[in-house]
Formats: sequence, C-alpha cells, structure tokens
Amino acid sequence: MPRCGTALAEWSHAWWLALTATAPDAVVQDIVEIIVYCATVRHVTTVGSALERAGLAAARYHGGLSARVRPAEQERFMQGEADVMVATNAFGMGIDKADIRLVVHYDLPGSLDAYYQEAGRAGRDGNQARAILLFQRADRRLQNGALPLAPAARRAG
Repeated sequence: MPRCGTALAEWSHAWWLALTATAPDAVVQDIVEIIVYCATVRHVTTVGSALERAGLAAARYHGGLSARVRPAEQERFMQGEADVMVATNAFGMGIDKADIRLVVHYDLPGSLDAYYQEAGRAGRDGNQARAILLFQRADRRLQNGALPLAPAARRAG
C-alpha cells in the first residue's frame, strides 16, 4: 500500500476501504494532486493531521482561517508545495487547477449540486481522475443538522 494508506487507515470513516476498493495501488501512487472536502473545520484539522503524519504535505482551507492564512494555504496548493488540500466547501470558487487527480468527500456534501461542482474539479485537463464519496449514516445527521430543510420539504418527507 502506498504511504497515504497509513493515514487513511487511521480515519474514522471506511475511507481506507473505499479507496483501496476503487483505486489499485498503482493508481493511488500516481495521484499527485488531491482535494479532500470535509463538512466541518474539525474534520479538516483531523484529516490534515492524519495525512501529515503519513508524510504528505497537507494544506488546509476553511472559513475560520484568517484572511492572511487562507490565500497562503491556497497558494501552497496551487504552486504544488502541498500534495493535498483538505478543505470545507469554502475552498473552490475560482480555483482553476487542471491537474487535480482525486477529489474525495470525507463527509457527505450538503447537496447533489455541491457534490457535482466539487467532484468536477478533478481531471479538468482531460486526463484520468477520480472522485470518491465516503458515506456513513452519521453523515446524514451531520448534514441534516447543519442544513435545516425548508418547511415545504419537511411536509413532503
């Protein structure tokens, strides 16, 4: 297993199993530009730390960072100084990095539209890329608590 397998196995999700089931070692070893989307700042911190313990350079991006730190972290990723960008959905608007090979959603995104937009950041240069959505039932509670349904949707569901 490549070095990122060490970090992935430490995470609470079934992430490691999802990655090894969908991408053989040879594919994972070739992945050099990765975005991992997380639903919470806490998950950005946890995931970023796990990746760094495995020897990967991980940049972090979320709305809680200062106006000085956010662009610096983005620039580290855009210039290739960080292997992985671990971020909330605050990252991505205006990002035009064509060589992203893997987009992972560590948590369930807030909507299908959000998933489509974020997953679509992989492979913009036309080369092979992957998008992986990790899921466990607790993710639905996380999103349901974070994004309350509109009154009409509550009545219908």
